[in-house]
Amino acid sequence: MKMAAAMPDANSRRNGLDDLMQMLVDEKRDGEIVCVVVVDASQVLIDRVKHSRTPTIRVLHLEPMLTEDEQAQAVGLLTDAYKRRTSEQLELDYEFEPIMRDAPHFYPTAV
Repeated sequence: MKMAAAMPDANSRRNGLDDLMQMLVDEKRDGEIVCVVVVDASQVLIDRVKHSRTPTIRVLHLEPMLTEDEQAQAVGLLTDAYKRRTSEQLELDYEFEPIMRDAPHFYPTAV
């Protein structure tokens, strides 16, 4: 499997990381960001010699989970899906910090 380098067009507003760009390059911000991502196969490479098909995954929509509650729900879904797929418990070696305080423009009515 391959992954296309392009993200959703900024004009479509389907790339939620665009609004976090400054924070992502800011040296004061460390840590991972939990995101919900929608993908599809933008193309499939067919190799008739190897008898294989290789999809290229394209990101259609990406939304960062900014609050502690959103992050907890997303991580819960991630760990549940991982366990169903692998029959193993997912052990995350990182913790997620809420971003809402750093990005007030996402929730203008929040205090």
